[in-house]
Amino acid sequence: MLGLITQRAVDLLGAGQGMIRLWDETDEVLVPKAWIGGGDHRGGLRLRLGEGVAGTAAQRRQGMIVNDFRTSPYATKQVLQQTSHTAVLAEPLLYRGRLVGVVTINREQAMGLFIEDDQNLINLFASQAAIAIENARLHEATRHRAEHLAALNAVSRSLTTALDSHAVIDRILTAAQSLIPGCACRLWRCTERENSLTLIGSVGMRNAEAGQSFRFQEGEGLVGIAVSTRRPVTSSFVRTDPRFSDAPWAEAEGLLSYIGLPLMYGEQVVGYLSLYTRSVHVFPTEEVDLLSLFASQAAIALENARLFEETQAQRARLAEVFESAVEGIFRIAPGAGFLTANPAFVRMLGYESLEDLRGAVGDPDRQLYVDPERRAVFYRLMAAQGAVSGFDSQVSRKSGGTIWIGENTRVVKDAEGRILYYEGFAQDISERKQAEQMKSDFVSFVTHQLRTPLAAIHADQVQGDLNH
Repeated sequence: MLGLITQRAVDLLGAGQGMIRLWDETDEVLVPKAWIGGGDHRGGLRLRLGEGVAGTAAQRRQGMIVNDFRTSPYATKQVLQQTSHTAVLAEPLLYRGRLVGVVTINREQAMGLFIEDDQNLINLFASQAAIAIENARLHEATRHRAEHLAALNAVSRSLTTALDSHAVIDRILTAAQSLIPGCACRLWRCTERENSLTLIGSVGMRNAEAGQSFRFQEGEGLVGIAVSTRRPVTSSFVRTDPRFSDAPWAEAEGLLSYIGLPLMYGEQVVGYLSLYTRSVHVFPTEEVDLLSLFASQAAIALENARLFEETQAQRARLAEVFESAVEGIFRIAPGAGFLTANPAFVRMLGYESLEDLRGAVGDPDRQLYVDPERRAVFYRLMAAQGAVSGFDSQVSRKSGGTIWIGENTRVVKDAEGRILYYEGFAQDISERKQAEQMKSDFVSFVTHQLRTPLAAIHADQVQGDLNH
């Protein structure tokens, strides 16, 4: 589009050369973007405000005609050496008072001079051109934003589908390079030690092993500032930035520009992401915002991975306890039988494995528990209390015999109050029951024996009374 606008401006004034420079607000320079005639070398002539005809027109915010260009103060030695035009017309491109750029039209001596009508004509043209350029810029910005959001969405999906910490780290670094192509990255995790970071991953570094740990002071240096403010920090040239603490390392790595992103999980800084470029890179606001959103996703992914691994480790410890416990551990679902049972419980009932127990006992209430009335008492207590402790039951073993078990059991329900299963611990208390029975039998026997002589004596006394 810029090329078309330039061509139309040249044709409009019957000139031989023309150029459009756009204003770069970050570097505060006019950057050549399209030109007709004059050779490709003109693409490198960047002008500040007040430099040359274009820079002066931009500074004044009004058009200029310079018909004696080759002897004017606006002509630099470099331009005179590379061009042959004698007259220049420049018109600033303004959109609602804001500088968009400058269009310049050049004429050789044989083409004559520019007049006021030319100025008026190009002024009208420039107004329409500025609107077209701004609309195109907004369209391009919208397209870039949509692309960035799509990229961020893809990154988010990638991060949320990984729970292994190593995979998450790799995906974070890969995603960072997709958002800032060619960048070098270092990913850090905050340690329990105050103001300390540990390197957990890097990509694009010449020496990936350098600097495995790092200490900082909040509010000092690039990292300290980012951590204390909870906001990204940028530097367009770290080697000379007094906030950067290791310029020799940056020089050895060939690093120039930098952005540091604190990884926030809630209000807590859980890590830090450093991105470097090997060419000067100014991070615009939109890019910083995009990377900030990415950093938030990265922090969540890292924490999810950490919590997942902690949960897995806890599950492994519980599984070890489950398998090695001396007490029987079980889980029974109403109508579904045994959901699980540990080896101690399976052995207690005389079975070889959980599968063996499940195959033989599909309905524990009928096939395992001997006394239906006792089982009914169990269910009444569970309904009233939600748990029982030291509840004795007689159960059948695979061999056909029976044993007594003591249960500590609780009921587990869903959010709607429906019973999911009963789970608990069981011990074989048959020996205790046998001892209790022996004790009861002994007491009964002794009581009987003590009562028998007394009964005989009483009978003799009665008989004697009758004889007299």
